[in-house]
Amino acid sequence: MKVISFFLITLMISASCSKQQDAVKYNKSGWAKYKTSDSKGAIDDYNKAIEEDPKNATSYNYRGLAKDKIGNYRGAIQDYSRAIELDSINAFEPYKNRGLTKDKLKDFDGAIEDYSQAIKLNPKDASAYCSRGGSKHEINDFKGSIQDLTKALELNPNNAKYYNNRGVCEAELGEKEKACSDLNKAYELGFTKAFDLIKVLCK
Repeated sequence: MKVISFFLITLMISASCSKQQDAVKYNKSGWAKYKTSDSKGAIDDYNKAIEEDPKNATSYNYRGLAKDKIGNYRGAIQDYSRAIELDSINAFEPYKNRGLTKDKLKDFDGAIEDYSQAIKLNPKDASAYCSRGGSKHEINDFKGSIQDLTKALELNPNNAKYYNNRGVCEAELGEKEKACSDLNKAYELGFTKAFDLIKVLCK
C-alpha cells in the first residue's frame, strides 16, 4: 500500500508540475501576441494558462492588460483584483495596472488608492508616482500632484513628461516662474508639446 500511495503522490506532483509548465508556455505565447497587438489572441492564451494553473497571479494580471487594451475595463479590473487576491505580496504590477484602468473609467479616487498600494510595495518606481500625480491633477489636488511628480523626478530626473506635468500643475496654481522653468526643461528634453503652453504662459 505504501508503494502504491507513493506512486500516486508522485503522479500527482508530476501532473501538477506539467500543468504549471503549460501555464508558463501559454503566458509566454499570450505575451508575444499582446506585444504584437493581438489582444484577443492573447486573451485566448491566458484563458488556457488559467485553466492549467488557476492560482497563477501572473496569468490574471496579463489577461487584465489584454482586456484593458480592447476596452474591456471592467473585465480588466476583475482580473487585476484576482491577481492581487492570489499574491498580495508581489502585487505591485496589478495594483498599478488597476489604477491605470480606473483612471480610464474616471474613478480617480480609486486609482489614487491603487497607486498608493503599488508605491508601498515598490517605493522606487517613478511611474507610479507620476500616475498618482495625474489622478490627483484630475481631482484638482494640484499641490498633491506636484509632490508626486517631484518624487518621480527624484527617481527619474531626465523624464520630460514629468517636468511637463509638474509645470502644468504649477501653472494651475499661478506659479508662473516655476511652471515656465519646468515646461522649458520638458521642451529641452524633447517633449515638444510643452511648447504650446510655453507660448501662452512664458512670454
